Amino acid sequence: MTSVLVAWQSGLALLALDEAAAKAGAQKVITQRLGSPELDFYARVNETRTVRAAFLALSPEQRTAATQALGTAAKALVLSAPFRAAWEAEVNRRGGFNHGLSTAAPPPPQSAEKVMDEVKKTMLGSRVKDAQQFAKNKPMPANALQIIMDVDVSMISSKDSMMVASPAAQKAALARYAEAKRMLASDPVAAQKAILDAKLLAAGLEAGSGGVEQATAKGSAMADPDAKRRQQELWNKRLLAQMLREQLQRLVQTAPTVDFAAGTQMKDKKLVFVNPAYERKSLDWKLLYCAGKGPTMAAVALAQQVLAELK
Repeated sequence: MTSVLVAWQSGLALLALDEAAAKAGAQKVITQRLGSPELDFYARVNETRTVRAAFLALSPEQRTAATQALGTAAKALVLSAPFRAAWEAEVNRRGGFNHGLSTAAPPPPQSAEKVMDEVKKTMLGSRVKDAQQFAKNKPMPANALQIIMDVDVSMISSKDSMMVASPAAQKAALARYAEAKRMLASDPVAAQKAILDAKLLAAGLEAGSGGVEQATAKGSAMADPDAKRRQQELWNKRLLAQMLREQLQRLVQTAPTVDFAAGTQMKDKKLVFVNPAYERKSLDWKLLYCAGKGPTMAAVALAQQVLAELK
């Protein structure tokens, strides 16, 4: 750890930056990058203009030394257990979890009948959740209840409606909605209870408090079956080691293609490459060109060390 601190302080000294400012800039970059789908250092260079300006103001030799010093400190940081734990906690917070599932193979294609069954299951699940939510409502005015009834009846009335569990459930629900309509003007509270019964019956549950309990249990049982798979996919996509490997390999592969001797010229008050083909190069290529050959090769050496340790 002492060597890491020495490297960090050495790099700051070369850049003529105080530690508080450097830490604030680093925290901003890390926080914002955690919210993005991939770890991309270069895409955030402009967010640390003070560091960038200080870096480019150095001589080529000093830039190389600063790259080695700060790169050594960064390497130790991102490979440390506390950083990995913090990273994984952030991935958890954003919905990625490791369930130990294999997500390599895509799910097998489903028949049309199976697809329709899944669609109906999903729609019935929404009806169960609707009943759960409606059960929590305080007494509602008659005009609001009338609107709810009209919408519900229109959804479940058709012969092949997917919003009812079965023909028997449809018949029972429509009968209960009819009862609710008859008592709406004289007793809105009783009508509201009848509407809840109808919602439960349409979902294939029993009326009354027992149906509400069934809705709660069924709602949990009908939770999205693909949720764990999606959480696992997000976890796999944001694995720190994998993301580091992809970014560092990109650096190692891009560096040899950079023409550090390329000439530039002013054109329309803008500095551009003499060779127009270089204007179409990637942002990575241009940033490495700006950094210079010495710092780039130092960064490549550090990247190769990290890649070796990630294996």
